Amino acid sequence: MTSRPASVLITGATGFVGRALAERLVSEGHAVTAWVRNPNAARAVLGPRVEFVDSTGLSGAVAATDGIVNLAGESVAGVRWTRARKAAIRSSRVDTTQALADALAAAPPRGRVLVSASAVGVYGDAGDAECTEEAPGGSGFLADVCREWEHRGSAAK
Repeated sequence: MTSRPASVLITGATGFVGRALAERLVSEGHAVTAWVRNPNAARAVLGPRVEFVDSTGLSGAVAATDGIVNLAGESVAGVRWTRARKAAIRSSRVDTTQALADALAAAPPRGRVLVSASAVGVYGDAGDAECTEEAPGGSGFLADVCREWEHRGSAAK
């Protein structure tokens, strides 16, 4: 039995993991749409075989997709965490995930899957301790962002 190609919507498609995922899915014959802030800039990174939508096209893209991979998030490395940077880090994860959840709730019922990334930041500064799924969450900015991010993703229907 052969399976039909899937239609996949990716957030964070221009990031390190997103680029590799989009390339792999396209090479396997799947239809890939990237939800991006700037379609022209994203096209320069991902090429012509990926479709692009901005926020105005999100609802339609979600309604037409088989699966969503949420990898969105401003980088936490290499820059000072000013108040504005922290707001961008939080918004890029929490608000993006909430927008996906809202679009999923408004879309016609269909068998879809949402895979939403999180981060080891949920454990806070655990030092050298091994952290597993059973480990308690940490404290601090990244742990708080991760908890809120995961909450928004798990609320998606």
